[in-house]
Amino acid sequence: MKTCAWRRGLCLLAAVFLVCRPASAAAAENDAAFLFNQPEEYRRPAVEGEPWVYASDGLTVCVRYVSEGKKRYYAADIVVRTGGQIRSGFAFGTPPGRKPELPEGIARRSRAVLALTGDFLCHHSNPKGAMVRGGKVYYDEREADVLAVLPSGELAVYKAGSVTAQTLLDSGVSDSLAFGPIVLQDGVPTAACREHALRAGNLRTAVGRIGEGHYLAVATTTGFTFPELAALFAREGCTWAYNLDGGHSCALVMMGEQLNAHAPFKLGEDEPVMKQRPLPDMLIFGQSGLCPAPAQGRTQK
Repeated sequence: MKTCAWRRGLCLLAAVFLVCRPASAAAAENDAAFLFNQPEEYRRPAVEGEPWVYASDGLTVCVRYVSEGKKRYYAADIVVRTGGQIRSGFAFGTPPGRKPELPEGIARRSRAVLALTGDFLCHHSNPKGAMVRGGKVYYDEREADVLAVLPSGELAVYKAGSVTAQTLLDSGVSDSLAFGPIVLQDGVPTAACREHALRAGNLRTAVGRIGEGHYLAVATTTGFTFPELAALFAREGCTWAYNLDGGHSCALVMMGEQLNAHAPFKLGEDEPVMKQRPLPDMLIFGQSGLCPAPAQGRTQK
């Protein structure tokens, strides 16, 4: 399976971080030297084309902006080494279903290293599955594929109707999302790529599994069909890939900074111009005191 150069670079970076830390002063000549000074460190790009990189003992995240022809997206390579790194983060710190918040506000309030759009839990009309947040069941239906955070800290996916909320709770799951569909399974595009109602091109947020503790998260800035999304994750060596809420809900926030941007658009003649849609909660990777607090006046639109 083809592996892109930036992933090879991240894997090398992570290996150096784990094996060599702490490093001697001689490591200052290394591009990854900034990782060796503190328990956790974060570096934004100094010049265009460089990645956003966070590293700690339990988590490494490397985000790059990718442009391939007319297709563009942010790709986050995530290496989870300890449990408790993946969870839900609520708007304004309260259970979902109340007032939504812009993604940047949710991510900062949760002190998230990385935050992704979830399943828009408070939207009542779209198909639902087994949806659990913080150990509380919000929906226990059979119409949508499920993404669950296992007690081991791993992510797992389940086809619609194959798992119940109670089964998840009994297995120790405290957070699960149900939007979907699963677009890649066992490295092969699923039938949803041909049949799902949302298969046409749109902005996408999605996550896929490369291996144990190793994930790829994507937020696109151009439209991707489900076949195109599945092909992206297959090229990156993922065994499965799960579609999260997209369109103008699509968001990827790295250390309190939303990296993807939305062009203004109108929902209708009488509707205001909209940009990023406020969300009820997000899928959170990691927690860091280096993440800034919410900025006043930027938590809702």
